[in-house]
Amino acid sequence: MMKRKTWLTIGIAALLLFCTAVLAEGANRNVPLDSALDAALNAPGSGIAFANGSAYPWQVVEIDGRTAAKSGNAGAANSSSAVSAQVTIAEGQSLSFDWNVDGEPTTGALAMWDYLVFIVDGEYIDYIHSVEENTPLGWETFTWTPDEAGTYTVEWAYNKDASNNSGADCGYLDNVAVIGEPVQTAAPTAEPQPGEEFTIFEEDFSQLPSDEWWNDDMDGDGSYWHWDTSCGHNAPGALYSLSYSSSGPLTPDNWVCIPYFDIPADAENVQLSFWLSAFDEDFYAEHIDVCVISIYENYYGYYDYEILGTLDSITLDSCNWRKYTCDLSDYAGEEELSIAFMHCNCTDQSGVILDDIAITATVGGELPCTPGDVDFDGRVTVGDALTVMRHALNVYMLPEAALPAADIDADGNITVADALQIMRIALFNQ
Repeated sequence: MMKRKTWLTIGIAALLLFCTAVLAEGANRNVPLDSALDAALNAPGSGIAFANGSAYPWQVVEIDGRTAAKSGNAGAANSSSAVSAQVTIAEGQSLSFDWNVDGEPTTGALAMWDYLVFIVDGEYIDYIHSVEENTPLGWETFTWTPDEAGTYTVEWAYNKDASNNSGADCGYLDNVAVIGEPVQTAAPTAEPQPGEEFTIFEEDFSQLPSDEWWNDDMDGDGSYWHWDTSCGHNAPGALYSLSYSSSGPLTPDNWVCIPYFDIPADAENVQLSFWLSAFDEDFYAEHIDVCVISIYENYYGYYDYEILGTLDSITLDSCNWRKYTCDLSDYAGEEELSIAFMHCNCTDQSGVILDDIAITATVGGELPCTPGDVDFDGRVTVGDALTVMRHALNVYMLPEAALPAADIDADGNITVADALQIMRIALFNQ
């Protein structure tokens, strides 16, 4: 029969337990387990190294058909028996373990009777306790996932109050392991530097274009642009539009528009490139207008367009593949643009093929200038000095962007004196 405990008794017990835990802290940790106890705590395939408390060390036990570990402070009033480890948990992983307890039933809050607690970096995470006299709680699996990847100190402690020893009076632990596959984080992509080229849009039609493309039959004859893998510039896959069909000549007005794109305000030398060809070597005079457009939803909920500018008006002069380029630099800073390829103003030919569309640009602005760092690798080296020396002796020409970094004395000339000063900086930095 469980004896009644007053709140005064509870308070005294808690205080004594706290004092005992503090006094025993140094002795209760950092004592390596033997291999048998280590094996008992780890799940199969797990290799966590544990540290055992010396005051009330945990012990190997055979229970419920498993080899596990149990706390060692049974019958010791106001005591704590702890086992701990350091675990490294990557993003996507968790710590898992099985635990059980057989002690004085607890009906109140934490730190009243006897309980087994799981602690991470000194913070109580969860605990278990018996709910019936002389009856183990039963094995439970607990999984803890940290908010962020890192190395953590984890601890399991069976804490006892001042009185009442019930059941086996211990906590049990088994199958400790870090589980889950680490998330593979891609290395961050370096931001392009001023003067470097970057891609705004690219499509080679190796796969069916996404629903973000617009494909309109403006003349309503039922003929559109089509995707096909039987044709293509460098590889199978392209778009085509017909000006002749099995029913006879067509007068197409077919538009295909690429998905929305933005052009950064600091972009320079913005170039649209694409390849065109015709189906037939005798009937090749297909016509394409290339326009910058804006597609928007109008007042009635329908999509409409506005032509912002015509980039090119092309009539093919052969069926051979040819690359075309158009300058988009005037649209730097514009958002939600599209390019419309309009197959129009032709009839009774064969068909036009469109492939390998790309929009590229150069990052504007000036490279960050570190005096002497003419290769912009973030360091001033002997190699930088020798490069400047070659330039000063007219055996090599530095890129224009590197001239400010080479002109150490800022006199507007790149001389041997600049090269020697860069050499001094490089040797001083070694």
